[in-house]
Amino acid sequence: MYPVVLGNPRITSYGLLLVLACLAAWYAARRRAVRFAVPAHRLDVLMPLLLIGMLAGAWAAGQWGPRSAADFSNDHQLFGGLAVAAVLVIVFARATRTPLGRLSDAFAFALPIALVLIRTGCFLGGCCWGTLCDPRWPLGVTYPQGSPAYYQQVLGGQLPGGAARSLPVHPVPLYEAAGVLVLLVALLLLDRHWRRWGESFLASGLGYCVLRFGLEWLRADTAVVAAGLTESQAACLGLVIVLLGAGATRRYLAAHGRTELYRAR
Repeated sequence: MYPVVLGNPRITSYGLLLVLACLAAWYAARRRAVRFAVPAHRLDVLMPLLLIGMLAGAWAAGQWGPRSAADFSNDHQLFGGLAVAAVLVIVFARATRTPLGRLSDAFAFALPIALVLIRTGCFLGGCCWGTLCDPRWPLGVTYPQGSPAYYQQVLGGQLPGGAARSLPVHPVPLYEAAGVLVLLVALLLLDRHWRRWGESFLASGLGYCVLRFGLEWLRADTAVVAAGLTESQAACLGLVIVLLGAGATRRYLAAHGRTELYRAR
């Protein structure tokens, strides 16, 4: 846990990596858009709108969403930001007459790249910590006094107040960063095999939902909303339904000549 990179001016690890994630996603989406015959200047207009919309959506979701008993749930929710971003992309595609399949495929790699950096920032910042793990588990980590994980364990009676560090927990942000990196490599290897527009984006979204759903069982900072599932797990299930529905809708529209479907080989 290294939350602060520079003290004066104050620069946090999470803030720095969040900025790098935005720039890396912008670069990746821009390059891919040009490859798919989407003018680069359209991405330069869209990306600032997406960044503002995602921050606003994440903040709003954090204010609306449920909190754990000790109020440790995150204030900023990724899925709230993604929901706003999806609406913005659809509206932008319609307004600029940009093929939605091509535009969405431009972001197939951008999101995983950004998530690798963001989750690394989460780990360095001390948020999104995991449940208790076996002390012999080689990947277990402990947090210092003053960290949210430390206070959660003290308030839960798992740790005496005078302890120097927390009990070992799963480094869930690093698990997620590693899993997303594997997903990104798989997407890169499979990219030339996709035949339809939108497939790489759908694979990226579905892959992340599966990964995030499983890792939520190891998170200790999220609240359960229903049926033993966290808010993020419920969002993953909803997003899977939306992505599968979007793929089916595109095939239907293409069959009736209302949208392009196949990539140029």
